[in-house]
Amino acid sequence: MKINLTSLSLTNFKGMRSMTIQFGQKTNILGENATGKSTINDAFRWLLFGKDSGDHTDFNIKTLNPDGSPIHYLDHEVTGVLEIDGVVKSFKRTLKEKWVKPRGSNEAVMQGHETLYYYNDVSMTMREYLSKVDSICPEASFKLLTDPVFFPSLPWLKQREMLITLAGDISDDDVAKGNSVFIALLEHLIEQNVSLIEFKKDLATKRLKVKAEIEAIPTRIDEASRSLPLAKNWQSIRQEMQIAENRIFQINESISDRSKAAARSFAKKQAVLNHKSSLLTRRAEIEFSYKSEALNEVNKAKNALTNVIYEIDRTQNSKNNLLALNSNLNVNISKLEEKLVTLRTEWKKINGETLSFGEYDFACPACGREFEGDAYEEIRLALLANFNSHKAKRLKENESSGRNISKNEINNLIVEREGNIQKIEQLETKLQDLKVTRIGLEDAIPVGQPNITKLLEAQEYISICAEIEAITIPEQSQNTDIKVLQEEVKEILGEIDGYKKVLNEEILIVMINERIAQLRNDLIIQAQVQADLEKMQFTIAEFEKAKIDSIESKINGMFRFVKFKMFEQQINGGEVPTCVCMVNGVPYPDLNNAMRINAGMDIIATLSRAKDVYAPIFCDNAESVNELIPMDSQIIRLVVTNDKSLMIA
Repeated sequence: MKINLTSLSLTNFKGMRSMTIQFGQKTNILGENATGKSTINDAFRWLLFGKDSGDHTDFNIKTLNPDGSPIHYLDHEVTGVLEIDGVVKSFKRTLKEKWVKPRGSNEAVMQGHETLYYYNDVSMTMREYLSKVDSICPEASFKLLTDPVFFPSLPWLKQREMLITLAGDISDDDVAKGNSVFIALLEHLIEQNVSLIEFKKDLATKRLKVKAEIEAIPTRIDEASRSLPLAKNWQSIRQEMQIAENRIFQINESISDRSKAAARSFAKKQAVLNHKSSLLTRRAEIEFSYKSEALNEVNKAKNALTNVIYEIDRTQNSKNNLLALNSNLNVNISKLEEKLVTLRTEWKKINGETLSFGEYDFACPACGREFEGDAYEEIRLALLANFNSHKAKRLKENESSGRNISKNEINNLIVEREGNIQKIEQLETKLQDLKVTRIGLEDAIPVGQPNITKLLEAQEYISICAEIEAITIPEQSQNTDIKVLQEEVKEILGEIDGYKKVLNEEILIVMINERIAQLRNDLIIQAQVQADLEKMQFTIAEFEKAKIDSIESKINGMFRFVKFKMFEQQINGGEVPTCVCMVNGVPYPDLNNAMRINAGMDIIATLSRAKDVYAPIFCDNAESVNELIPMDSQIIRLVVTNDKSLMIA
């Protein structure tokens, strides 16, 4: 794909009020510093990706006042026309200020910005626009193909990765071909079903483990050697221990004989004690039997007294309840009798009432004139009838209340009261009888200890007491000598323990010497394992170097004069991966500016061929290069000159 920038138009972009540049296959943009050369590159990058040439998204594109403040109400716009494989396509990006007039205010307020996107003069969303740009050349590839210093500025690991990808894969079989050691390595990987990287990690882990083991073994041997006890006359110690054990046997025989005699004496004494104990037990049983009989009689008398006391309390409570009930009956009878007297008095009063007429009873309520003739008589009769009706109603109510209090109700209460009086008299008689019974029971209870006369007269009790008094406890033989012998055995056992501890050192010496021999053998084995692991690691390193040499050769064959060193030689003879760009053996950072630019051009040329994409290359500081290497891509040189304003050539 061939991409050429045909024209670029800037409006209010970083101080450029209005400018349109036409580009050819090779275009020079000339001018002093700060005349806007880099602004052209920034505008092209911003048009496509929203960034400046330094890959920043937060740079200022607005045109500013002399005091540094932005000039408002301006649209900031870049339009670019690209020719892609002969097809012309236009892109436009516009940054606008958003001004809104709040309700109730006469002045508009800026509320941020918005970006507008156009492709071939058709408005698009940002996603649609970036998709169009990406379909031409993704941003990551665009940087590689348009900036000579971009690839060399990448981390060396990223450069190495991209170069290896660019060169294409070289199979392990191709590297191992003709080398029996490499072939054996690959066969081992297949057999173990692991990758080379996994195998390397496993070897490194094993080697560290073996190294730690080898370093630890001498310390363990030294610790074991220092823990070895001093050698002694083990045979002499064993003979002394045997003598001590024989002495213990003799003492134990003597203790056994004396213990048997002491046991016979103890058995005789124990038999007498057991007989006496049985007699004491039988005597106690007899005493308990007689005392229990006497106590039973006392308990019977006490239980009878308790029952009488309970009956007295119950009878007294019944009497008190009846007295309280009669007190309530007297109150109720008095209330009913008083109510009857009140009703009779009220009836007589109502019955004696007569009608008397007032002064105005027969006068017109409207005019006050007295009625005459029939009207008078009619009113008089009406008032009299009303009075008699009310009087009869009141008498009837009084009589009804009196009937509700019947004579029978009062008589029933009186009868109930009299019956309760009779019950109270009966209960009082019962109480007097119970109290007399109580006094008799209290006098019948024995005072003091139960009579034990029968006990002292019992023949069995007398016989047992006499037999207990006659018993004599035999003396037990002393075991003082046995204790002395036992103490002697204890001391000799302590001596034997000391001999055993010393003899244990002999066993410990044998065990430690065996441990030291085992550790020395382990050291030989681990050293061989370490050598085998190191040999395998060396083989892998040689294989990787051979593979990288093949890749390095293939990579360097893709460039005209740039070469890449893919391995760094170490002081110890080993090699570590790296990626250093060089020209004639000089590393890229040490090249002058002209050589660095041409080195970047050579890299872009190779990347363009590999991707089959040729994009416009912006070559900054081009004044330092007398001659750029030939390129198939469009070249835009930014050259510092003495021109006061931009010149396009």
